[in-house]
Amino acid sequence: MNVHAIDVGYMELPQAALAFLVRGERGDALVECGTAATWRTLRAGLAAASSSPERVHDLLLTHIHLDHAGASGHLAAAGARVHVHPFGAPHLADPAKLIASSRRVHGEAYDRFYGDLLPVPENRIAVAQDGARIEAAGLAFRALHTPGHARHHITWLLEHDGERHAFMGDLAGILVPHSRFIAMPTPPPEFDPAAWQASLQRVIDASPTHLWLTHGGLVAGDAAAARAFLERATDRLLQ
Repeated sequence: MNVHAIDVGYMELPQAALAFLVRGERGDALVECGTAATWRTLRAGLAAASSSPERVHDLLLTHIHLDHAGASGHLAAAGARVHVHPFGAPHLADPAKLIASSRRVHGEAYDRFYGDLLPVPENRIAVAQDGARIEAAGLAFRALHTPGHARHHITWLLEHDGERHAFMGDLAGILVPHSRFIAMPTPPPEFDPAAWQASLQRVIDASPTHLWLTHGGLVAGDAAAARAFLERATDRLLQ
């Protein structure tokens, strides 16, 4: 499977957040997009992979936190269709509340590291129901609703040539660079440990062969390694 991990330069730290360019027979799809403040870095990463915002026909978001979705308005303006959880869709169309809450949380760091999400036109938003299969770049993705970190969280599954790629967002945590330590991000008010544990089990049951963490990159390249990592993430959640 042709997946390019693009370091978007989040927090001005290497490998702090990634976007995943998936190349298909009918163009390119992108999973995650970083913040509005990292838009320039994302464009440079796309160019380095012989792509561009205009080639990205579909953007698949795991959830609408700004380190995952902040540049979605920029990509929609370039022509992308944005796939998102039903609970997240209204906040892409009118991000005023999302921006206000993010400004309160991040304070003086907001403008430097995040920036304002541009509104996504409603005709560019595609709501992804649980279990829905969508075609992007000529490939078939399946949306699994996986609440716990946030109620509007999706894990995207892509099956191709016998491989099952799971784009995990924050569900399997944050892999600290150059270590085996998994940090579990638990922001209020939507943190739900019981739902999170059930969501991890749902992905385990889907038997992925590859795990892609937005904060960590490719952490497993076969079914055994994927299961082992997800079980480690579950143990970390329950500690």
